[in-house]
Amino acid sequence: MIENLFSGPTLLILFAIIFMWVLFVLSLQRALDLCETENRSMEPIMVWLLSIPVLNVYWMFRVINEIEKALKLEFQKRGLGQRRDYGKKYGLWSWVLTFGALIFMLFYLLFLSVPYFFVFSYIFGFTGIFFWIVYWIKINLMSNKLFIQEQA
Repeated sequence: MIENLFSGPTLLILFAIIFMWVLFVLSLQRALDLCETENRSMEPIMVWLLSIPVLNVYWMFRVINEIEKALKLEFQKRGLGQRRDYGKKYGLWSWVLTFGALIFMLFYLLFLSVPYFFVFSYIFGFTGIFFWIVYWIKINLMSNKLFIQEQA
């Protein structure tokens, strides 16, 4: 079983996941980097604490809230218009659903393969991935808007 864990396709998927995670964290760092120091309460480098297992469960909630506050203040300061949402709800939903998927998968493994836990794990997991992608896109769009305005 362990031999299969380090087979070619598994390693390729693992590297793809790590690569996407690094790009995601870089996007979050860039979003904070584009905000003025007085508009943010978290240094951009702090988003890399998301890479620490267990701490990331709490830290993701913190990062989502801090990015939302920083973007809101930065958009107001630059006069880029008032937005109804700065990605917070998508970020929170993605993290809650992904965490829920992990809990259901843990129950599935602990309670001797009760099929409902497995099904719920996949439903929560894929929905969490969808919200994660939407959050990532929203953060990138807002970062690009700040970057373009900064260059003008």
